Amino acid sequence: MKMKSKQSTITRRQQFKLFLSIMAAFAILFLTLGLIIFNLFQSSTYKSIDKDIKIEMASVKKQPSIKQDDSPMGPHNPNNQFESKKKEPSPKAPFQASILVFDNNGKLLNKSSLGNRYSILKNIKLNKKALNKKPKISITS
Repeated sequence: MKMKSKQSTITRRQQFKLFLSIMAAFAILFLTLGLIIFNLFQSSTYKSIDKDIKIEMASVKKQPSIKQDDSPMGPHNPNNQFESKKKEPSPKAPFQASILVFDNNGKLLNKSSLGNRYSILKNIKLNKKALNKKPKISITS
């Protein structure tokens, strides 16, 4: 009887050690795969946004001078009957990102490409101290 109980405790100890080693191996495996997926997602997101910013800047540079519509009656006044295009947000921007392009004086250059989002974004000013920096923004709900 003593031999059987001693062998049983050795077996249980061995099973517990094997269980811990297998659990640690799976934890390391899942952690490694999770970090790889996170890094791929983060880098592809930044690359996509950077590419879209370059495309937007190129399209702004190719545009002819932008005619401002400062008439008091809006784009549908009697002198300017329905000449303006229907303004829609650009479907190219991921995550509903709005790309604002400013000149050296801080004037917004891509008003026409913002479409109906311009009325919301027109009050944003250029902060020259934050140029070429990617800020980290945390949103909690």
